Amino acid sequence: MADNRSIHNIIFDLGGVFLNLDFSLTITALQKLIGVEIYGRHHQFEFIDQFEMGLLSADDFRSEIRMLASASGVKLPLPDQNIDLAWNAMLKDLPLKRIEWLKGISSKKRVFLLSNTNEIHKLAFDEIATKTIGSIKAFDEIFEGAYYSHLIGLRKPNPDIYKYIVDRHGLDAHHTLFIDDTYSNLIGAEAAGLMVKHLTEDVTSLVF
Repeated sequence: MADNRSIHNIIFDLGGVFLNLDFSLTITALQKLIGVEIYGRHHQFEFIDQFEMGLLSADDFRSEIRMLASASGVKLPLPDQNIDLAWNAMLKDLPLKRIEWLKGISSKKRVFLLSNTNEIHKLAFDEIATKTIGSIKAFDEIFEGAYYSHLIGLRKPNPDIYKYIVDRHGLDAHHTLFIDDTYSNLIGAEAAGLMVKHLTEDVTSLVF
């Protein structure tokens, strides 16, 4: 990671950085529900990419899940609630110590949020944030800008999503650090001219 004095702006990932995730819970829950592995940390069906870019609605996504279930011999219908519970199984807690740490960083650096997510996960995360700090607004307002892929039509690791934030806020990419726990997402950020940090420890251990 670059010298802290050269870092003026920090773009943070959400899941695995602030929000605890366990991908295996969703993988297992979906396999049990529909008999197909559609999702993993490093691979997923194309319709999930589309869902994360806002190109599919939640109803469209559920229809895709039901088609896969039917093709694997699972008896339909599958209630929306069952699909959503399996899909959201990976989403865990939002530790308050990370929020307090973030507030401290935001007093010294310009901070931004950039998350690959989707309509169903976003609603579930809003509930988690509300339970933790009172509201999703209270979380988003810690950042100068909070960006969720399905709301802006772009997703990591496409370099365009990093350039979108840089251009929107007039940032100098060479003084902007991107932090993500998924290594593949760093590639697009580097292509967009950003400094990068692969997070392999608790974010609160970082010093700025």
